[in-house]
Amino acid sequence: LQKNMLFHVLKRSYCSNIHLHVSSPVLLLNHIAQRYPDMQRIIMEYVDNSIDDAENMFNRETNSYERPIEIELIVSRKSRSLQIRDNCRGMQPDQLCSIVQNVGESKKRGNAFLNGQFGFGVHAFRAAAKRLSIKSSTGNDESYEMKITRTQENFEFPNKINNSFLPENNKSGTEILIEEIEPIWFEGIDASKISSEIESHFDRLLKRKNLT
Repeated sequence: LQKNMLFHVLKRSYCSNIHLHVSSPVLLLNHIAQRYPDMQRIIMEYVDNSIDDAENMFNRETNSYERPIEIELIVSRKSRSLQIRDNCRGMQPDQLCSIVQNVGESKKRGNAFLNGQFGFGVHAFRAAAKRLSIKSSTGNDESYEMKITRTQENFEFPNKINNSFLPENNKSGTEILIEEIEPIWFEGIDASKISSEIESHFDRLLKRKNLT
C-alpha cells in the first residue's frame, strides 16, 4: 500500500511539470492561417491594425480624429502583391518585434466581433502569400523595416531604413507589403467585396470625421 501511495505521489509530481512543446512553430502557424477563407479576411486583419492605431488619435468630444487619417489599399496585378498603407502613429522596433514574435497576445480576445481576436493578425499572410514586409515610422526621422517569410522561424531585428516609403506630407505611418500571393488567392481579390467587408466591420467608425 505504501509503495502504491508513493507511486501515485511521484506520478502527480511529474504530470504537474509537463510543458507544451511545439516541434515546428512555422508549420503550426501556417496551419492556423488556413482559417482565413479568402483574401478579404486577410486584408481586414491589417486594415484593423491601422484602425486600432488611429483610435489613439480620436477625440470623443468632437467625434473626430486629431488629424486626417488615411488608409490605402494598393493592388499590383503585375507583381501579385498588395500594400496596406496608413498615416497613423507608426511603430518602434520593439513594437515590430512584439507583433511578430508574440502570437496569441491580442487584447481583443473574448470579443467575437473584432478582427485580430486571436493575436494572429500579422501572420495572416501565411495562408495566401510567401513574403511580408512591414515598414514603419513614428515621425522621429527614424524608420524601420521587418521582413517575414512563410518558412521563416527565426526573425532578424528590424533594419533601419529611410522615410521614402511614406507618402508626401506624412511624418509617420506604416506600410504592409504582402508579396508573392498565390495565384488562386490573388484571383479572389475583389474590390467590391473588400469595400463591403470594411463597411460591414467599420460602419460606425466610418461616420467619424477625418477618416478615409
